Amino acid sequence: MNILDALGSKSISPVRVSRSPRRGTEYASPCPRCGGRDRFRSWPEQGDSGTWWCRQCNIGGDLVKFLMEFDGMGFKKACRALGRELPAYVRKPFQQTFGGQPRHWQPAEARFAPEVNVDAWREHAGKFVDGCHGQLMAASKPLAWLAGRGIDADACRRHRLGYNPGENGRGALFRDRTAWGLPEARKPDGRRKMLWLPRGIVIPHFVDGALVRVRIRRPKADLRPNFDLKYYVVPGSTSAPMLLGADRTAFVVVEAELDAIAVYQAAGDMAGALAVLTSHGKPDAAAHAALSGANAVLVALDADEAGRKGSAFWTATHPAAKRWPVPEGKDPGDAVRAGVDLRAWVLAGLPPVYRVAPAVKTPADAEPCQPVADAMPETQESPAPQAEPDLPAGIKALYQLLAKHPVRIIARSDRTAIVPHPNWRNLDVIGEISKLLFFDPEVLDYVTYHPADELHRGNFWMRETA
Repeated sequence: MNILDALGSKSISPVRVSRSPRRGTEYASPCPRCGGRDRFRSWPEQGDSGTWWCRQCNIGGDLVKFLMEFDGMGFKKACRALGRELPAYVRKPFQQTFGGQPRHWQPAEARFAPEVNVDAWREHAGKFVDGCHGQLMAASKPLAWLAGRGIDADACRRHRLGYNPGENGRGALFRDRTAWGLPEARKPDGRRKMLWLPRGIVIPHFVDGALVRVRIRRPKADLRPNFDLKYYVVPGSTSAPMLLGADRTAFVVVEAELDAIAVYQAAGDMAGALAVLTSHGKPDAAAHAALSGANAVLVALDADEAGRKGSAFWTATHPAAKRWPVPEGKDPGDAVRAGVDLRAWVLAGLPPVYRVAPAVKTPADAEPCQPVADAMPETQESPAPQAEPDLPAGIKALYQLLAKHPVRIIARSDRTAIVPHPNWRNLDVIGEISKLLFFDPEVLDYVTYHPADELHRGNFWMRETA
């Protein structure tokens, strides 16, 4: 087995592009991770089984490294899969060190490749996105397909999703690469290569309002054995993860952007969504910062072996992370088609504080909620919520005590305490609250994850919302 065989196992057929005395024959192909058409280069005559490099992902190596990157294997397993004896290799993959200490993972910023004229690329990619958005909003079948995966027309508008139908009877658009700010490229026969924009659902990604990536979800009918990549990344794009709802206190991590959009539409008032593109995708600095301060991170990478292995990074990096695959299908889009309620699935994975009555958006002219008065009489009760949350009995009992008595609960990271009003004293009630708070795990969990640092009858059922 060599590097060409490994690519062939993924239905990728490399094309010979050149040969040199030093490196041997060079082949070009799409990258198994980020797509493209010829950004992945391989040299089967180098080393024992060939070498490779992707100029978009900026990673490369030998066949062992290929299996580790694209098949999710560990170093030892990859060696054994190739029938290689471990003593012939170093016992551990090489680790960069500083001052003799292993270098720990740090979030990296996804940037445009240096050869891309960013202004030109954004201008033309933006026009392409706008045109495809108009096509989508007038096309019933693509809209119905997206709706079947949990994305309605309003979400399509918010996220500027589009549809590229091709042109002139062909299933693609062909444009001048240099006009898009991309370097000129030539085919093996010397002819100038055009920018290929295949038919499919167009998924733009904006960071702070600026377009950084365009990815196309190709229809199944267009996939071929020698080029069956479902997602095509338009050349010039970055690999930045898509973060939705950065100010939330809970997040769902998925692979594809469409899955993130579906999750955010279903449960965005409770949780943000992060699309990392592959099972081994990583967060950038902004996403890492948001998730590091989260109460809960549901890792919903695809429900397959690669997704399971990719989840190990998240549970090791973020203390609040746990593996949470969809109950049906491989990803959230599949789950919707199978009849799964995405909102209920997200809620089931979150701490109890999130499982309250559905959020109601406050009108712009509504009066702000007033804090509980310090002189609250003992007998004055707070109005019951319009829809009582379906929560454990202990949490409801605590609410009833706070609703009836002038008591607050301090719930900060450095302190949890019961604070009665200075002019009020009832040891029996304080004892009941103390018993619930410190001896009922579900109650303590609810209070700990509540967004407020001070809980009282006026904010007990409150959550952070959009």
